[in-house]
Amino acid sequence: MSTSIIKIIPEQANRAEVYKQIETIFFQTSSVQQFASDQARDSFKDRWLTPYLTSQKSENLYSVWVAMDESTVVGYLTGHAQTALFRQVHDHLSLSLFADLHDDYPAHLHINMAPNQQGKGLGASLISAYMQELQSHKICGVHLVTGPKARNTGFYRRQGFNAEYIRNGGGVDLLFMGQKLD
Repeated sequence: MSTSIIKIIPEQANRAEVYKQIETIFFQTSSVQQFASDQARDSFKDRWLTPYLTSQKSENLYSVWVAMDESTVVGYLTGHAQTALFRQVHDHLSLSLFADLHDDYPAHLHINMAPNQQGKGLGASLISAYMQELQSHKICGVHLVTGPKARNTGFYRRQGFNAEYIRNGGGVDLLFMGQKLD
């Protein structure tokens, strides 16, 4: 079975099924696994995933990329090419805490792979596809935010996210990892 890296477009026929599979991976890989209620679970999803899946517009700022084995999503990357604009509608502490860095690293991304697909190079392929898209739009840099002790930091460093800044927000240390794009 070969895996394809595909950009999802708003008009795509199977988009609803793809988004359902993305949501499954989102919750499988989330740092939060227990929720007080269905409403709390939905609120968490609406904060960290839904904007990317429902806000794709023709302005080419939102991106959704998937790694697919035939018709099964095994990983995804969501992103926005202009974090400063994204923040105007979806302000999160992790975005505002590093707002001074958004001129140098204007785009951001979130990436998750199904647990049984991690370590196969698919995440690197998703990041590469997204970076090529950003470069085609003349975006000068991209970033992500994670925890300084998260196990994914080594993966991001191997992908070239070597500009690192740690800041404390609300009693929690957050790690900004950026990469310049040529």
